[in-house]
Amino acid sequence: MKLNNKVNNIERSADFEQSNYTIEATAKAFSILSDQLYSNKVRAVIRELSTNAYDSHVDAGKSDTPFEVHLPSSMEPHFAIRDYGTGLDHSDCMHLYTTYFRSNRTDSNDAVGCMGLGSKSPFAYSDSFTVESFFNGEHRTYNAYKNEEDEPVFALLNTQPTSEPNGLKVSFPVTSHTHDNDFDEFIEEAEDLYKFFEVQPKISGQSIEVEPDEYLIEGDGWAVRKRGTYGAYAIMGQVSYPIDVDQFDNNKDRETCSILRTNLNITFNIGELSVTPSRESLSYNKHTTASIIKRCEEIKDNAEKVAEEAVSGADTLWDARLSYTSITKSSGLLGGLAHAIS
Repeated sequence: MKLNNKVNNIERSADFEQSNYTIEATAKAFSILSDQLYSNKVRAVIRELSTNAYDSHVDAGKSDTPFEVHLPSSMEPHFAIRDYGTGLDHSDCMHLYTTYFRSNRTDSNDAVGCMGLGSKSPFAYSDSFTVESFFNGEHRTYNAYKNEEDEPVFALLNTQPTSEPNGLKVSFPVTSHTHDNDFDEFIEEAEDLYKFFEVQPKISGQSIEVEPDEYLIEGDGWAVRKRGTYGAYAIMGQVSYPIDVDQFDNNKDRETCSILRTNLNITFNIGELSVTPSRESLSYNKHTTASIIKRCEEIKDNAEKVAEEAVSGADTLWDARLSYTSITKSSGLLGGLAHAIS
């Protein structure tokens, strides 16, 4: 995903002594970027590794091919994702997994990733994880772990020939104590995350029930949910982000606020919104707020059209009245959007 970088024009009145800022590679810095970055660690790992797998399939021209996910169980207490994308050679593996903020997807809005942090996300949950690279007939196994100084290390363990197709497999152990395990949490987060994936992954280990949202009314790139969490959500790159209505000025953007108080799912193209480094929420810069306001204006116009079609398509005058009332006068699910189009 292309980042919206700001370009500053600087005028200097004289030459001053100056020094650029750097980041010291310490255990503290690595902990902030891999562990403390995420508030929901299980969800973060599933999301980051899954979108990486999806991106790799897009790069390989296999966007319709499902990647594979193993959910932890009592017999096999580990989480794993295997994609069948482009794969990585040894040099790329060593650089990608040892360099924070390194990404090969910053120049394209076809990919979800861009920050070079997601591949290290397993450190948020586990002190070690395994990376297996299948690339052009070679199967390399690596171990990413924290050393005695709590610093991350990436080590090549084994190389052998393989006939398997190119791709990556990332796996790590999951807490599996009899009375204290994280199996259910992995299932719940996977069920919620994958309902926005256009191509569902192949699940093994434990089965899950991915139930897509049911909608009361739908338009071009938007839909009103029948149930679920209150408020509007932005869907971008198969990831959902809650939209914070308080970020919009009620005086200047009253109509936007009204629409965003509806149980809406709003689809955005990759790159239309900025996200925080953790990708747990949106970053409300000018680019993001302008994109949301524009989409709300489009939704309002489209909703009026949908409402008109629903009324005109009614079989009887009574049905038309009922349809109009349900759309424009509702104080429930359609309340905010109904206020904007009534």
